[in-house]
Amino acid sequence: MVEAKFRNRELILVGCDPVAFLIGNAAFKLTSSFIKKKVLWLVDFSEQRLGKHLEGFLYSRLIGEAIMIADIIAVISEFAVSALGKTYQVSKSEVMVLSNLPLSVTDSPPWALRPNRVAYVGGLSRHQGVELLVEVCERLSLKGVEIVVAGDGKERGWFERQIRGVPRVKYCGVIESTTELAGMLTGVRVGLALYDPGYAMYKYGDSLKVKDYLSAGVPVVSTLPTSRSDGVIRKVTYKSEAVTMATIALLSDGPNGEPGSHPLLADAETQLRHLLAACSEPSETGA
Repeated sequence: MVEAKFRNRELILVGCDPVAFLIGNAAFKLTSSFIKKKVLWLVDFSEQRLGKHLEGFLYSRLIGEAIMIADIIAVISEFAVSALGKTYQVSKSEVMVLSNLPLSVTDSPPWALRPNRVAYVGGLSRHQGVELLVEVCERLSLKGVEIVVAGDGKERGWFERQIRGVPRVKYCGVIESTTELAGMLTGVRVGLALYDPGYAMYKYGDSLKVKDYLSAGVPVVSTLPTSRSDGVIRKVTYKSEAVTMATIALLSDGPNGEPGSHPLLADAETQLRHLLAACSEPSETGA
């Protein structure tokens, strides 16, 4: 049921997947609300989801229906723009890129004053590198480095068993509070972004954890194939030795640049400003 407070209001509808978008559109049509703009933001789009099975077929049809009534279509990467256009005959000029917005961090201590500590925040699953994470934890622990891990996933139990007894490794479980997460990240020197490059869906995505690290003033070691590589983000191969060596080097030398001023953060803010500007323009579809 749509709450009474939404009635007779001018609204902007944002749906982060086709189902949520279509349900929201239908729900608000039952009220006297005027939807000024309908924004379809496909945060999890990939061609792999458009499979031959019934689920993939339905997902594909729902996206097509949502595209037909959306005022603004957005995806989280340039690669997804191309894939969407190829599948639905949508021109690139009709699709915006709106990448994930990073964690808001207001108090970030200088990098040099932080402890010799590394963080991993993210899913504990095979395709998110949980096996590699265990190997890296063991290698870094032997070198006297502390590692803090926060996250959840299908392999959580397996991960906890593997790190049990490994010195200097702390598993924090799921951190729901963004304030608590920011506090954890501002207390480390390096963030790990581990992704199995064999998982095809990653080429469509945008790593939120990389931007969360940067926002907290933390340089990153990443195995994401589409990741940038510069003085603040070090892209390495999907091997524990490569990740460990890059991490030790960053701990020793520090970042060559300011993580909190990285272009990825500025790009995300610019994309949001473009979306907000588009939402303020007169609607062509109406309610």
